[in-house]
Amino acid sequence: MRINIMDNLLFKKTIPSEKETVNPKIKEAETVAKEFETIYLDMMLKSMRQTAKPENESNAHDIFQSMLDSEYSKIMAESQSFGIRDLILNWMKDNDPSLNPSIKILNSQNLNTDNNELFESKKVIENMKSKSLFTKLALQKYKID
Repeated sequence: MRINIMDNLLFKKTIPSEKETVNPKIKEAETVAKEFETIYLDMMLKSMRQTAKPENESNAHDIFQSMLDSEYSKIMAESQSFGIRDLILNWMKDNDPSLNPSIKILNSQNLNTDNNELFESKKVIENMKSKSLFTKLALQKYKID
């Protein structure tokens, strides 16, 4: 059974309009993730080809096969059927606030709650200081004011 990669182009997925963004950093991140997926697939194809390589091939055939594998990997990455790009892009969005505006909103909301939590934790420490001798000693030892 042979799998024709060109047939998969008919099933090429389209990117929904909600993912289209104006932010150039997101576009750049998408490009980087796509390039990484292409390189990963290229390395995978070359490794697969090396395991089943006949011994009577010429150098020219090896070069042609390498170039063909590179083109196959580009086509495979365009089809978006592997999901490596999505995993990388999601990881980048989770770790870079400039790529995900909702992280900025969450961080600004967290700043407000952090101040309240800090105030409440100071209250708790003050209550602990006044209640028990062991707590007073522990707070003094660890220099908690």
